[in-house]
Amino acid sequence: MGWREQVHIGELTCDVLIFSDQTIPGNRTAVIAIEKDAAFGIDLTGAYTTNGIKVNQGSLKVHLHDQIAQRYNAEFQSDVQNVTGLDYGITVATEIEPGGSTAAPRTAGGTRGIASHTRIGSGFTLTGGGDCAIYGQLQNQGTLNGAALYPSAGYLLLGAGGVFTQVAVLSVLWLDSHLASAISAGDSYFLDITNNGTTTWDAAVHVFANGAVTNLLKIDSAHGMVSANTSGDATFGNWKTIKIDLDGTTHYLIAAQSITG
Repeated sequence: MGWREQVHIGELTCDVLIFSDQTIPGNRTAVIAIEKDAAFGIDLTGAYTTNGIKVNQGSLKVHLHDQIAQRYNAEFQSDVQNVTGLDYGITVATEIEPGGSTAAPRTAGGTRGIASHTRIGSGFTLTGGGDCAIYGQLQNQGTLNGAALYPSAGYLLLGAGGVFTQVAVLSVLWLDSHLASAISAGDSYFLDITNNGTTTWDAAVHVFANGAVTNLLKIDSAHGMVSANTSGDATFGNWKTIKIDLDGTTHYLIAAQSITG
């Protein structure tokens, strides 16, 4: 069935169209109910200079259930055609304004610009595969040719500006674990870097300090990670070197199985 009606809401006039292969139940609580369409549930056609969908003083929630045979539960695909300038496929902007129109300091809580949760249901057992809360991939199917190119699968930026009077810890990337379960078998890492391709990389980690980084590494509460201080000369037994680059010059760190003296 198909139904169309022009409605007037205050000074707003718009068309409401519903196409369905079933009768719309009379006990619907939704403003617009769309039962089923062969191709699209909602099709927005045309050039929207501002908003295709806009919600004022409310929240937009999309729940997808029982997508057993689907590859994507939700897919946002954009065709980027800009030659210059910066384009964002999906933009999530969260304005932090404690107190609303009347500014007030925030004393607790926090904000997550993007909150992605992947949960393993209670009672289920996984024996294979890989699961992650956030996955990013940059795939080159064309040609990269330019000294000013900086392609990456993920980019995090701490913006300029503001006043930093006092913080507990400020970081560009925060890795945290609340895991309290013992891992019976297998390895565990806070950061896992793997190379499954055949490309030879110049370094596993590159630090561009720009003359404004005090220490390469800071370790607190290490327990068994760092040994006690040893004074005097030392003899290294069964040792290897680890190649590093310091300001363009090759240096070597020593990794020894035993140190005496």
